[in-house]
Amino acid sequence: MATIREKRARKRLERTAYHEAGHAVAAFAYGLPFRYVTIIPRGDLLGYVRVYSLPKWFSPDIEWGEVYKVITESRVVSDYAGSKAEKKISGRYSHLGARGDYDSMLDMSRLDQQCLDVCGSKADALVDSHWSGIKALAKALLREKKIAASEAREIIAAALPRKLVDAASKRAAKRRRLMRRKAREVRELWITERCWGVRIKASEKGEELTLGELARRVFDAPLSSISKTSMATIRACVLPKGRR
Repeated sequence: MATIREKRARKRLERTAYHEAGHAVAAFAYGLPFRYVTIIPRGDLLGYVRVYSLPKWFSPDIEWGEVYKVITESRVVSDYAGSKAEKKISGRYSHLGARGDYDSMLDMSRLDQQCLDVCGSKADALVDSHWSGIKALAKALLREKKIAASEAREIIAAALPRKLVDAASKRAAKRRRLMRRKAREVRELWITERCWGVRIKASEKGEELTLGELARRVFDAPLSSISKTSMATIRACVLPKGRR
């Protein structure tokens, strides 16, 4: 017969499995990439979902747009979903797990309390509608302890209605499209800054200017308002062919 301590340990492990399954299923539903999900303890963590790091250009306190909204919402709803799933199976929140999730949400500095409340409501609805996927993944975690993302997605997809799987696929495709577009924009900006940062001799007196400074003088306008065609013309005129 199991002792009281053993029963408590099993209950704690079950709560952890549902908590981490909640995170992983929300990540699946929002197209948020992750590497694996586990209920093997690490430090103060009883389990965790290993998500990919945020891109270097992610600065919601400086810039905002559709791609930032998509990334932020997916992260915060996923953070909330763990505690929501655990409460649904056990009837109470785990303060230890919830604290770690809240710390993660604080990284999304653009969100105010109203936005957090909206994401919390979305997490509630997601846990209810995706409960079959959460239950299936939690049971698999109790057997295997650690599951790679590819296997976790298969388990979730097999347990969910087809319309929810299709909706998750569309969200994932939209996220990838926005991420690729933003990555191109960042690269183009980096290349432009690099080109305009080249220093050249701009007068007979040997005065040195960056291309950006030269463009501002020529067009008497901020660099941001100068068209790409005009910028290309200046580069072609003043730079050797190999440095254009």
